Amino acid sequence: VTLQGEYLWGPGEITPAMCSMERLSVLPDVQRKDIAVISTGNSEEINRAFDGCEHLLVKAEASYEADYYGFVKKFKMWCGRIELEPDFAALGMTEDAGSVTVNTSPDNAGPCKNEKTHKQNTTSINSDVSLPSPEERCRQLLQELELTEASALYPSQLSGGMAQRVSLGRTLFYDPELILMDEPFSALDYFTRRNLQDMVLRLFHHQKKTILFVTHDVEEALLLGDRILVMENGNIKADMPVALPFPRKAADPPLQEMRQQILDLLAE
Repeated sequence: VTLQGEYLWGPGEITPAMCSMERLSVLPDVQRKDIAVISTGNSEEINRAFDGCEHLLVKAEASYEADYYGFVKKFKMWCGRIELEPDFAALGMTEDAGSVTVNTSPDNAGPCKNEKTHKQNTTSINSDVSLPSPEERCRQLLQELELTEASALYPSQLSGGMAQRVSLGRTLFYDPELILMDEPFSALDYFTRRNLQDMVLRLFHHQKKTILFVTHDVEEALLLGDRILVMENGNIKADMPVALPFPRKAADPPLQEMRQQILDLLAE
């Protein structure tokens, strides 16, 4: 899998975490100044080509493991932008720098071209977390959606609320980052709708999902949303952040005030 991005020297398929420039024989034309660069064993003329680079380390000899933990790890690139390092410990993962011995290809023009093998620098991401099987994942979702007792029922035997929870479970099973929900509760009675709204809030705040939720119900939008886009004739008429803590109540004065603002916009 590749990501669209740019290499240090121009367009490419993936943005690297860093570039190691070792004993270059030609003067590089550096187009990207925001990628971490290690220049090893290069002449002063070549090193001047890296002037202006935001994160540059010039060395006579490379020490990959020390360079990685002391320099590269600070300036990792993710899809073209410098972002915060993932909290690997919290994810149950460890990150280790090292090297492996590989065969030298016949067309290798580097310093190891006359050697049968050479060392290749590596970064390993090791997961200490075992992923659940599909069956276990289904059992977890049935429990979270309060459908365990209905797991043996046929679709025709499900109530409207159960059917909506099953639909939600099918979506959650694939663990998407973004979920589109287009008026999922509009056909349900008030109490079933409120129960499912509460369930959606619990699930998605726990799993940290992003939801694009389409609704004609202003109260529903205010109870569930962090941000409300008011649409008219296919255009965004207003963009309103909802800076109110969860859980919310429809009778809360700030929510009622925002509700009136949206109704006034829709009436214009």
